[in-house]
Amino acid sequence: RLERPLLDLLAANDASVRDAAYRLVLRLGMQQPEAALRLSKRHLTALNSPNAGAQCSAITHAPEVALLCASAAPSILTLLLRLARDGSELAKEHLLRATRAGLVYHCQQAR
Repeated sequence: RLERPLLDLLAANDASVRDAAYRLVLRLGMQQPEAALRLSKRHLTALNSPNAGAQCSAITHAPEVALLCASAAPSILTLLLRLARDGSELAKEHLLRATRAGLVYHCQQAR
């Protein structure tokens, strides 16, 4: 199983490795809902991480993770809001992106 090593790579030192791991884990989460739940838990940990690089990658991929795992979306958006209030411009940008993506998704589902 590749899931666990991929989840471990979400905290890698290299940003390109973290981004590639996010892309692969998000793809896996679309195919396996139970993997999406584990991703969301690891993602919440990364959003709270003292490692600035891991936190930055988690912020960047927050909209996709929130859409993938609806049960974790409120927690993810709450953490993004907290980071934005603390002055993170990146968190502000991706909080707006996540909100827009969620609204678009729900509008499409309503049609």
